[in-house]
Amino acid sequence: EIAAISDALSPDSPLALSHGTKFPVVQGAMTRVSDNAEFALAVAENGALPFLALSLMREREAGALLTSISEKVNLTDKNFPWGVGLLGFLPSQLYQEQMRVLSRFKPPYALIAGGQSDQAKALETLGIKTYLHAPSPLILRSYLESGCRRFVFEGNECGGHVGPRTSFLLWEQMIDVLLEFAPPKEESSDFHILFAGGIHDALSAKMVATMAAPLSKKGMKVGVLVGTAYL
Repeated sequence: EIAAISDALSPDSPLALSHGTKFPVVQGAMTRVSDNAEFALAVAENGALPFLALSLMREREAGALLTSISEKVNLTDKNFPWGVGLLGFLPSQLYQEQMRVLSRFKPPYALIAGGQSDQAKALETLGIKTYLHAPSPLILRSYLESGCRRFVFEGNECGGHVGPRTSFLLWEQMIDVLLEFAPPKEESSDFHILFAGGIHDALSAKMVATMAAPLSKKGMKVGVLVGTAYL
């Protein structure tokens, strides 16, 4: 009943409005796939939030990619939102090269796989809204205690950076942690939660919306992250 009322995954849902997109859908960063501006533009034109995969790019290559996407954004009728996908476990020197690029271009969004809360905070300081992959309840608790509020819960049905838990088990455990931690509804609107792993059609999306209904009731914004659907 809560899921039916909240309509968390409908067009113009709370998370979609927060992102400035039509749908509460995020395109997961994919190495050697979502690493060009044309791909990002196609995702944006179809109503979702695109993420460019920086992967192992050095400073010059990353700079060229972000120059290209910036030009695409400026040529469109509306400045569509976009983001970059980062690997938090890169060698320090390479990560700092990418950070120098991000400090110049300041993309609206970032998503860190294998990241730390201090990395997210550094990006937030630049004005970049940052999601963290949280693969376990213990890691989620540490992120929450450090003040992070944007998360991706990606079950191991995904092909990305996943932990040992299947989607339903991971989602259930993470929802329990969020409900335990959650402040009153009026203070929960900063929470942006993306579910990923085997979500590919209306039925699987309804499953997510139903599982996440207690979060929606708390005022948290809920969406889904998909990758290979875009191929």
